[in-house]
Amino acid sequence: MDRTRHLMLAFALMAGGSLQAATFAPDATGDSVDALPGDGLCADADGHCSLRAALQEANALAGADTIMLGASVYALTRAGSNEDASASGDLDVDDDLVLQGAGAGATIIDAGALDRVLDVRPAAATRHVRIEGLTLRNGALALGSQPPLDRQGAGLRIGAGVDVELAHVDVRDNQLTTFAGAAGIDNTGCLVGHHVRVIGNTDPAPIGGGSAWAGGIATDGAESCLVLEDSEISDNRADIAGALLLHGGASATLRRTLVADNAARVAGAMHLGQGGVVRLENVTVSGNAGNPGAILNDDGTRLVVVDSTITGNHASGSITNVGGIQDVHGGFGRTELTNTILAGNGPGFIADDCVAARSVGGGNIIGNSAHCQFDAQADDRLDVDAGLGALADNGGFTRTHLPGANAIDRGAAVCSASDQRGVARPQDGDGDGISACDAGAVEVGDLDAIFTNGFDGAASLRAPRMSSTLSAAPVGAAEQARPQGT
Repeated sequence: MDRTRHLMLAFALMAGGSLQAATFAPDATGDSVDALPGDGLCADADGHCSLRAALQEANALAGADTIMLGASVYALTRAGSNEDASASGDLDVDDDLVLQGAGAGATIIDAGALDRVLDVRPAAATRHVRIEGLTLRNGALALGSQPPLDRQGAGLRIGAGVDVELAHVDVRDNQLTTFAGAAGIDNTGCLVGHHVRVIGNTDPAPIGGGSAWAGGIATDGAESCLVLEDSEISDNRADIAGALLLHGGASATLRRTLVADNAARVAGAMHLGQGGVVRLENVTVSGNAGNPGAILNDDGTRLVVVDSTITGNHASGSITNVGGIQDVHGGFGRTELTNTILAGNGPGFIADDCVAARSVGGGNIIGNSAHCQFDAQADDRLDVDAGLGALADNGGFTRTHLPGANAIDRGAAVCSASDQRGVARPQDGDGDGISACDAGAVEVGDLDAIFTNGFDGAASLRAPRMSSTLSAAPVGAAEQARPQGT
């Protein structure tokens, strides 16, 4: 059994209680320390159980302990960084743990810009941590011009050898002003996330003057992995990658996810470097700003884009070389597109939509193929207007672009079982009596057409929200995120 299967089995057992050693329910929102860590009692000097005290007890006790937080703001006020026993500054996790809140909008851990919010420490033997139903916000790391490279992840840092699951978690409004890592999540372990929002994490310096590598998420190392499903990475800003930085052979899979309105000096959305496999399936990449505007595929990475929409990405300054995807490998590159809309990006000095990509399975729409070096198949459509609507709430967990007539029922012969919203594919979107795949991240059906015509209530009917129940499906997702043959 490989590490990914161990990871999902461990999370399932933790959720069911099989590995739980102790459960703590803080009764105070203050930031006090535990009086005697390891005695099995969560109690500060006044007898109250704080979040920090509960975590100190959980770290000291063997087994997968659980901390259950109520609906409140838990503010970190004990100044003092570079300390790893959770006595000051950030909250340090040093054992298997379930950290459960009452919902991302109700349970908030606020670092008060004193330090990062949560640090899941590296582990010699694999550690499993599940975080559910809460927000990590207002972390801040600001060091000198040449800081230690391990100072990163202002919202959440995940160390090597650690498996972390996030479910219904927001990581937002964290700041990093140092030359390393990500403002939101820095990951050298294995991260699996469902219904995660990574929003508004930044290097606050103007674009071109910042130093943080990534705004949203950085994942580094051939043994690391990232899987996000039904999630959103938006409004993040940094120097190298606005939303996502993959480095050192790291691999990733994003499904039913929105990557929007991020910005950087280099790649507005994603910088993919030094090998690994990155798979985007039913993903929308929209409105990002950089050079290129959307994705830079660099240094041996294989990028597989399936049933996705990449549009409206542009320069963060006065001009960008490429608006959409820039693959620097030459020829047809290592970027593969299937049933994807790549249109409406730029303008770019070299190309608007892409440089160096190939069609695998067909069904793609390339809005402007000039200088794209696109290796097309017979059913790909070049220099065609996809007729995309504005980014909007069209149902599902994230916003999407509804496609126009040139994309409806005119995609690949085979597509995924559902679209970005969770709506079944294929459907008869053009009313000719034949169900066929739509190009891009959204599958149009009768209810979408009704809503477009102004029928009240269709928005709630056309795409039910995704279930919060975690299933065995992420096992396959994590496996695809692992390095594969190229």
